[in-house]
Amino acid sequence: MRDPLRQVARGRILDHEEICSFWTSAETCGMHRLTALALKPVLATGQRPGEVAGMHLSEIDGALWTIPAARRGKTDTALTVHLTTTALAVIEAAKAELVRLKDRRTVKSTGHIFEAWPGKPVNNSALARAVARMVGTLRAKDVPPWGRWTPHDLRRTICTGLSACRVRPDIAEMVIGHTKKGIAATYDRHGFEAERRAALVAWETRLVQIVAGNDPERAEWDNWSGWRRADEARALQNEVSDMSFIVRNWRDSTGCSARSVSISRGQRTLRKNIQTNTKSFFPLQTLQVDGCHSRCLGGPGGCQKKTNKASCHQQRER
Repeated sequence: MRDPLRQVARGRILDHEEICSFWTSAETCGMHRLTALALKPVLATGQRPGEVAGMHLSEIDGALWTIPAARRGKTDTALTVHLTTTALAVIEAAKAELVRLKDRRTVKSTGHIFEAWPGKPVNNSALARAVARMVGTLRAKDVPPWGRWTPHDLRRTICTGLSACRVRPDIAEMVIGHTKKGIAATYDRHGFEAERRAALVAWETRLVQIVAGNDPERAEWDNWSGWRRADEARALQNEVSDMSFIVRNWRDSTGCSARSVSISRGQRTLRKNIQTNTKSFFPLQTLQVDGCHSRCLGGPGGCQKKTNKASCHQQRER
């Protein structure tokens, strides 16, 4: 029998439908707009809701957000977070909202980006209450045994999404602000900034696909297939380009020309024309030339130099 006082690790994450509903309706569901905007960077960056809520203008430097050690919840070191295009867009929207509210407020702004109340930012408890009030509008599902999602579940969602993006587990841990453990914490002082940035960019791509209502796995497969086809086409193009010197020498030695060629690679066939001085030339001993006899005999589209059929066969055997 399980001890009822024993704490069970929470395992709630948002599925694709919940992510899409949250991102598209958070700012229009009746929640304070700055509160809604404060929730989005939690999903975009993976940082703790309280750390995101207290974001200050002085912590932002271009596309980098440095969370000071004094504001970090469970560690005593500062953390630099790469801000993707999506995260920066949310921050800019929050700044624009502050400008809109500036004339209404009598209290001077403190420089906090998500200043839902005049003079002070939104806090973690307020974020949790706002989500709890809007579960119907946000279409949050009741998933046993965890119930509906909370702001902290957004962190677990991005960590799970990073694994789906094939990010190494140790890099994913560092992305969401967890520190190294064991001997690595003592001896490995590398920050993995480039890897963490690449991980957040990969997650942003996946998040955009989900918000658009697309299947991210399918989109990833289509992109990979397109890149592979492009690489294969470039490789074959390079093969054909590398033949240009041989082609020119063959043209000068034989005086015979061809207009098209088929190069087979397994089940694929590339049909390519190479123009050199308004004519196309290929080495007959290497490639399959279409209509060689008719061209060598002066047929339509053939070369200007007429040869007999025997000499054509001799050229093909070279």
